[in-house]
Amino acid sequence: MNRKNFRLPTRGRGASHRGPRGDQMGRTIATEVVPSAPLGLVVGQFLASDAPRTVSAGQSFRITDVETIASFNWLDKVDAHITVPGMPPKWSPLAQPRQLKQDSGPYYRDRNAAYYPDFPLEASVEAIMKMNSDADKAPSMGPINIVGCASTLGNLLRFARGESSTFRILVEVVGTTVHFIRREKSPREIIPDVFGYGHTFPESYTTWDKSVRGSASHQRILKYHFGGLTLLVRFEGDGYLPHHASASLFKDAGREKKVDAASVDDLVASLSVSHKAPSTNGSLTISDGGHAVPSRAVFDLKTRSVHRKADEDGIIAKEMPRLWLRQMPTLILAYHEKGVFRDINVKDVRAGVDKWQEENQEILARFAGLLGRIVDFAREHKVSKLEMTCDEGSDILYVREQIAVQMTAFSPRVEHRWKSWLTNHGTSVNGKDDDKAGQGSGDALHRASLDYTACDDECGYCGGCAY
Repeated sequence: MNRKNFRLPTRGRGASHRGPRGDQMGRTIATEVVPSAPLGLVVGQFLASDAPRTVSAGQSFRITDVETIASFNWLDKVDAHITVPGMPPKWSPLAQPRQLKQDSGPYYRDRNAAYYPDFPLEASVEAIMKMNSDADKAPSMGPINIVGCASTLGNLLRFARGESSTFRILVEVVGTTVHFIRREKSPREIIPDVFGYGHTFPESYTTWDKSVRGSASHQRILKYHFGGLTLLVRFEGDGYLPHHASASLFKDAGREKKVDAASVDDLVASLSVSHKAPSTNGSLTISDGGHAVPSRAVFDLKTRSVHRKADEDGIIAKEMPRLWLRQMPTLILAYHEKGVFRDINVKDVRAGVDKWQEENQEILARFAGLLGRIVDFAREHKVSKLEMTCDEGSDILYVREQIAVQMTAFSPRVEHRWKSWLTNHGTSVNGKDDDKAGQGSGDALHRASLDYTACDDECGYCGGCAY
């Protein structure tokens, strides 16, 4: 599909009643039926049933040391264009409820890949490098083990929980860092049969700041420690609460990345100052615009029919794993009756997320073990580009050679810069980074945090028997 033949929209956040969040095309394009790509040769596999079912005394599997290290907005441009650091749309509810139109038209399954299908992770790492460019001033992050989005990690978490859906994840190793890339049938695959108000509601109840006018999506990248690993996790921010946006309100505000203060006119003007990131098949334009919004002001948004309000606890419980992966503090649940939203609840879910984490230690132990095994396998395999596949309800996660792939995570020159950045920023200066991680971020410490008592000589679970 020629990039010149479509335009990306300015709106489309939240969740529709059917399917994950996607994106709506700004022009009428015939929907293509895209067959699944062929599968490569199996070179390894992981079984969910192999994971330990108990947590040893003294062990704890928690996300710690959460920090927003970068953010950016996708702009509504024919060509790929981001503004850094960008900002989410502001929560600005209507003074009086009115009937909204239902969602209509095609929406993308994978928004980031659709915007820049040649190199779907390039925008994320460009934002990270731009906002953390000074190695002398930026704090050492320690070795980065995994870079991925909340969608790919969510699929792996469901697999560890024994609730796997069908998915495919591309795996690329740059240096010693393992990258997960969501793989659909096509980068611009469309979600069929979308209905509800998950897109039209945020169009009416949130607004973009003038400094990021023309935005289509806000993306955030968190760094945190989990299971002895350091992860960079990208996800979409549905919006922010203005009364929580003051940095002084948050105990972690000092760790948010800041942009020099500027007038609205200065920020708008800055959108015209841009540079082209090198690419072999296309180009990514990067502009300065917006300002950093504290992570605790950001919210996730869900719309539901008012007839489902009686099951609100169940709705929230179902969202807990994804809120945990995103470390999301606030969930807005908006209930409608035939498109009129009179019941909108802004919920602080931090205590609930913490409770879910404490009550699911066995699942999180299996999840940590799975991530550690994937990292070890990918690093040790002679091919740096692999693919993981799983069928719905399956207990087996296959690792395959990549074939019939028309995209890669990065263009060659950006991959070179990213590898250099990982080297310069990923070295612990005095051990403080490992202390912050609780049990350290190195592989040896990761293995030491796992329970090997269920292993035998042939299980192949964690590799611990070989050390």
